Amino acid sequence: MNADAQVGGELKAALDGSSDRVYAAVTEYKVDANTVVKLRGDSKKVVALAVEHRLPNPRVQIGVASSWGIVGFSAPNPKDFGLSFTFGDYDA
Repeated sequence: MNADAQVGGELKAALDGSSDRVYAAVTEYKVDANTVVKLRGDSKKVVALAVEHRLPNPRVQIGVASSWGIVGFSAPNPKDFGLSFTFGDYDA
């Protein structure tokens, strides 16, 4: 889309001949030089959101992620939640 936003798709298919396939749409948005937001939705009705932020000093990357199951028009069903810290060198 532009230098700050990317959009893509994903297809996962089993090699054993089963019809278990998952289609997904993904996007990544660079909020600023240190912050990235990622969003993913798939055909199994799971929506995931991740935010990564890099601190310059101390050199730490912080990540927060969560996913929800979507069932009809009811409230989303929380599935997973994660928090990550990376200390030291990382790709900029």
